[in-house]
Amino acid sequence: MSVYEGPFADLFAKGYQPLLTARHNMSYELSGESRAVYPVWYGPDSDKNHVEIQFGIQEMLPQP
Repeated sequence: MSVYEGPFADLFAKGYQPLLTARHNMSYELSGESRAVYPVWYGPDSDKNHVEIQFGIQEMLPQP
């Protein structure tokens, strides 16, 4: 899980992308499950928004 704080326009570049990069650098694959939770939302342009980004992961299986 990662928590992004800021405006909606930066959500992918500053929220999803760093989380996906970290997952790639570890030996995990995405399970296909994901969700975003918006526990604090003031509007699309607010720097006060908090978004929890969650991906299901699974350990990579060794290649035969």
